[in-house]
Amino acid sequence: MNKVRVSVADKELTGHRDTMPETFRGVVEMFQGWLEAIPAEHRDSAQYFFAADGDDPPVSVSVIYMRPETDGERLEREQTAKIDAANSRLRDLRTLAEVKQRLGLE
Repeated sequence: MNKVRVSVADKELTGHRDTMPETFRGVVEMFQGWLEAIPAEHRDSAQYFFAADGDDPPVSVSVIYMRPETDGERLEREQTAKIDAANSRLRDLRTLAEVKQRLGLE
């Protein structure tokens, strides 16, 4: 079964009041809220990522977890793959026709 990546948080932490709490307790509560947003059965495997560009803020934090895809998501993925394959074939056939025409084979 395929897994689906679910983003719980994707936030830029600039150090300003509007992007992160002023106190350590506030930061812990922010992370606790993100943890509680993850279904209990997926909390142990949840992941976080910090990224920084340069020495100064901003810093970005992402929190994700993986879960099995639903039947509806699987059907949608399979339908999209079929459509993509058909579109790819059409592009290939158009390219072939163009090449044949340039070479005078049609």
